[in-house]
Amino acid sequence: MQEPKQCEIRIETDVLVLGAGAAGCLAAYGAREQEAKVVIVDKGALASCGCTGGGQDHFGAHLNTGPEWDSDEVATKWYSLPGWGVGPQLVEKTFTKVVGAMVALMERWGVEFFKNPDGTYWRCQALGQPGPWWLMMKNGRYLKRIFANHVRESGAQAVEQVMITRLLRVQNRVVGALGFHRRNGDFYVFSAKTVVLAMGAHQSRWFTNSTNNPFNIWQNPANTGTQIVVAYDVGAKVKNLEWCTSTTLPKGFGAPGMCAFGGMGTFMRNALGENFMKKYHELGEKAPRAFHIRAEGQEIAEGRTPLFVDATTLPEQDMRHLCENLLSVDNHTFGDYLEQRSIDLRKHALEVETGEFSGTFPYYF
Repeated sequence: MQEPKQCEIRIETDVLVLGAGAAGCLAAYGAREQEAKVVIVDKGALASCGCTGGGQDHFGAHLNTGPEWDSDEVATKWYSLPGWGVGPQLVEKTFTKVVGAMVALMERWGVEFFKNPDGTYWRCQALGQPGPWWLMMKNGRYLKRIFANHVRESGAQAVEQVMITRLLRVQNRVVGALGFHRRNGDFYVFSAKTVVLAMGAHQSRWFTNSTNNPFNIWQNPANTGTQIVVAYDVGAKVKNLEWCTSTTLPKGFGAPGMCAFGGMGTFMRNALGENFMKKYHELGEKAPRAFHIRAEGQEIAEGRTPLFVDATTLPEQDMRHLCENLLSVDNHTFGDYLEQRSIDLRKHALEVETGEFSGTFPYYF
């Protein structure tokens, strides 16, 4: 078999966006709106890379509709809590002020959200948020494809399957990057007037994860930590490397869905049938993800296992919405998983387990 011939490819641009997840796509699109020449690079495919690559069922947003929990002030306070790694001034200048515009942009692009008969968004509360911030998507399965299509249509050049290994610096400015093609070994040299680092903590749906769980996955060993190292090597100070994440998984299934379960009003139960989450947080099943992991760990340590999520008390309308519109979005094979385990969520509690601890969300300054 003949070895593939390697070559060096040089690309110059105005704006170089490294990482083509949701953040990278929006950065590239925004730069094109300013008529800059843009190149966006990812070690995966533009239409499926990043943590939204397999689809998204919920989008967290406050919309300033009147209630205190829906305000900029509460959102700024929430995202300034320890663990997010950023202060209130940065939050207020960025996420707090743009999330409403982001929802409007997504709708212009063709993302559909479930709405009530009066036209307001159908929203739910989960994972510790101060109120029902979660907007539920109708076509969220195709979210990343929608983003990718608009980035391509904007005129940005997408360079796929290229792993970035180093940033290039002249004095105190980052002026480019080096990388290689994962499949044929071609060496890439990028130079740019502006470099945007959007190499996030998650990649999804490439291959089976390290636990060998079947079906979909959420995170996997493709998370090499490169996004942290390349910035550190050129002199960035990095915060929040101690931050990691885990989640609750259906037993033997690699994609969570716990936001959908909790948001719809299900309960966590231990082997004794006890609804145990209220012992660990006043919000119970709607508590932040970390409290779920802490509670499950304690229940395991004290021998009250196995653990279950119980949806059997949901009204039929909510059950249909959960099964047909939420769990099947970014967990395409959830129905197959339930069928193979002979589980009917209307009749049976679903056994769950704590997933891997992984990922960091670095904040550079």
